[in-house]
Amino acid sequence: MLIINQEYIIRVIIAGLLGALVGLERKTKHFGIGLRTSSLISITSCSLVLVGLSLEPTSLSRIIQGIITGIGFIGGAIIWKHKKDHQIVHGITTAACVWFLTAIGIFIGVGLYFEGVLITIITLIVLLLKRIGLE
Repeated sequence: MLIINQEYIIRVIIAGLLGALVGLERKTKHFGIGLRTSSLISITSCSLVLVGLSLEPTSLSRIIQGIITGIGFIGGAIIWKHKKDHQIVHGITTAACVWFLTAIGIFIGVGLYFEGVLITIITLIVLLLKRIGLE
């Protein structure tokens, strides 16, 4: 029997919206991931955390460890060197955003709304620094 937990639905929606904000910022600069991908990363990590909350307590920490490990592999695949000039590395900020989007999902998934919103605001400010020439 499927029982829909309204609090869990709210958490997934908030994680998706916060992820979308970061994705929108990245898309407007034409960098890396966009709105949909960013939302999906946050929604997925939030959903996995919610599964962990419904299991025994040790399962949640294992799920979070798995999320972080898995996203590390994805982040590593995003980073690449320019073939002509091996000194230029691309994708580091995008990889960091993917890692951050996972953190949003985890924060919101465990119910740390204020902290999730706060780190989103701080990250958006950091990403906007390049736009005003402070990077």
